[in-house]
Amino acid sequence: MSTNRPNNLYRTIGAGAVLLAAFVASGCGESDGRLAVEGTVTFDGQPLPEGKISFMPLPGTSSPTAGATISQGKFQVPPEKGLKPGEFEVSINAVRGSGKKVFDEDAGGMIELEEVYIPDHYNRKTELRAIIKQGEDNQLVYNLTST
Repeated sequence: MSTNRPNNLYRTIGAGAVLLAAFVASGCGESDGRLAVEGTVTFDGQPLPEGKISFMPLPGTSSPTAGATISQGKFQVPPEKGLKPGEFEVSINAVRGSGKKVFDEDAGGMIELEEVYIPDHYNRKTELRAIIKQGEDNQLVYNLTST
């Protein structure tokens, strides 16, 4: 009785290589129809130092949510984490030091409290919107004010 272990091994390796090639060709790491989104955020005429931006699809838009960190007034959502075409509600949040200090047991000393300083109509009660379109640049600009 003879066994073909080397041949079986080569067939297994060959089948694995074919599956790997099919996986790579099927779009592993691709955007699945999602689009890159980037832009700028200013607050009272200055680039927002740091914050978060979130995109929630509005009814009629079939897209996942997405978000990004804002740094020095700029944000970027890469295509693999991006949005599908449609209309979105946009929320922008940021905090800064309040100037008030309190004792924090975990820190073992005084810490500065942070305050949310972006008005509610840009986040909790947002009025901001974005329209994302296929084949376009999708560069968004948000000029926020403290009033």
